[in-house]
Amino acid sequence: MNRNIAFGANLNKSFFHSVYELLFALHRNQKHQKIPYYYHNRRANAAEGIKSIIDFGFPVANAEPFAIAPPIEWGAELPNNREWQVIRNAFFSVDYLLQAYLDKGDLIYFDLAADTAADWVTYNLVEERYNKIKWSDICCGLRAFYFAFIINNDSRLLDNLERGALLVEGAFAHANQLLNPKNIAKSNHAIFQALGLATLAELFNFLPQSVEWERVAVEILNSVIVAQYGNEGVHLEHSPYYHGWVLERIKQVSTMPWFSSVEKIASAINLSERNFVHFFHPDLSLAEIGESSPEKVNWVRDLHDFTKWAVSKGKEGSRPQCGDILFKEAGYAIVRDTFDNGLGSSYLILTAGHHSPSHKQNDCLSFEWSDFGQKIMVDAGKYAYDFDEKRDYVMSRRAHNVVEIEGEIFDPKMPYGAGKLQLSIGEDGEKRISASIPGKSNNVQVYRELVIKHGEYLVCIDFICVDDGNRYVCNQWFHFHPSLQLLGVKEDSYSFKLPNNGVLTASALNKTYSHKFYLGDESPNLQGWISPSYGVLSPAPCIGFNQTINKNFCFVSLFRLSESPLIIEDQFVRFSDTGVIQLGWRDLMRFSIEVKVPFGETLD
Repeated sequence: MNRNIAFGANLNKSFFHSVYELLFALHRNQKHQKIPYYYHNRRANAAEGIKSIIDFGFPVANAEPFAIAPPIEWGAELPNNREWQVIRNAFFSVDYLLQAYLDKGDLIYFDLAADTAADWVTYNLVEERYNKIKWSDICCGLRAFYFAFIINNDSRLLDNLERGALLVEGAFAHANQLLNPKNIAKSNHAIFQALGLATLAELFNFLPQSVEWERVAVEILNSVIVAQYGNEGVHLEHSPYYHGWVLERIKQVSTMPWFSSVEKIASAINLSERNFVHFFHPDLSLAEIGESSPEKVNWVRDLHDFTKWAVSKGKEGSRPQCGDILFKEAGYAIVRDTFDNGLGSSYLILTAGHHSPSHKQNDCLSFEWSDFGQKIMVDAGKYAYDFDEKRDYVMSRRAHNVVEIEGEIFDPKMPYGAGKLQLSIGEDGEKRISASIPGKSNNVQVYRELVIKHGEYLVCIDFICVDDGNRYVCNQWFHFHPSLQLLGVKEDSYSFKLPNNGVLTASALNKTYSHKFYLGDESPNLQGWISPSYGVLSPAPCIGFNQTINKNFCFVSLFRLSESPLIIEDQFVRFSDTGVIQLGWRDLMRFSIEVKVPFGETLD
């Protein structure tokens, strides 16, 4: 060997006077200790896929594949594509190589994984070259696990002391990082940091300080479970997709032997599994709130009985007790017509929560809606983690079913917790969601009321309260599923053909504002797009109702379901001195609704 290992502050050098002694102890420990593998991304037939990756590079969405064989430029960056750098530094290629090794037992894959890990240490710790995300929280946590697994499974640890020394140095450097509370993430990434530190504690269980390492790891995991799912068992990172994704990771991490005594894991898993079914549309796809994609429910392993009921359309599992529910801590209001035959046919979800920057889009008070078993109104979805115009769009207010106030500023780092939510059910089956969020955009406050009668109509009422008398341009946006086809426009009404041959008529009831239709518009701004899958934007119908205001105002928009196109007539919105709004219309029947004004002043 031509260099000495930098043991770090947490290795008691009195136990080992040389690298060789430490490696020999690790080698001896391998005989009675085998670290189980954590499959961060389970890959079927990894050994087949890895051959192409070795030859052509590791694939990354919206970027060129990167070579996985050392030497690797770990600090390399791509403009506007941080994910490319994270995937490299989080050892996704090492994960693929190790899965191929576990599938086939071919040491070629193991050695390439071990050489890659050693190369990371050489680049980042020995040569101390620039790498902006060297200690990124998720990268550090995942790498810590891979270092431990590689060292634990290297049957020739004593045959290549140079590589062994680098691997051990990397392991201890990661332990030092993970023992510092300032480096622990406030997001779901802390799960992987807990996993990494606990695995290193198991690897070095013959060292006295490993007891403290394991204690800290368990403490991190306990804390992150509470931070992720709260008291309700609903994920607090604003995304139904990540509710399931994080749940799957916690379930897998919980199988690791050193986490078997973590008291909060079992109860958190049980409650969050029970609640997951509420975030699926009748077509079994996820609500696209926040950074979510419309994944089908069958991507979840080991389905809970409620979810089995949904997937089997009521033939297996257990029927959930209630389809109408408020998650007041997380900030969701959900109504569903029934859980008969699986997930019913009508579904409405509204979001009013902001707990952290994680996976949060500018979508407060947005909603999604299904009826007749099909999606009607949808949100933009995740798109990608690139920093570009398309990412800016899906993050923006105008990409969601909300009111956008001119000049409003959204700061994802300024959470408010959960908004105020109420849910009421009338005798005639009509259901109402009332929602507001704390604080104001400029000097404007928005209160939203959704009134739904399954199979008949949805009314969206936005009360806008202006404090300062200034003029504000307001846009009420509605985004529709791409399967809807525009049939025609008459005055302020739009008719859409539904996939089941039914018709949706969208109308402005108070007829005082302008409107415009969008479908895949690119100028002056992106509008009329949704993201059906990662890295993809597709055109989708969108309506924007526009009004410039300098006093209290009310948008009232009607979405009427029918078998054939309807003519909406006799629309009216009346404001009474008693603080009640009367609104109504006539098509085949006459409808009338009363809504209480949520603030003291009478609307004009």
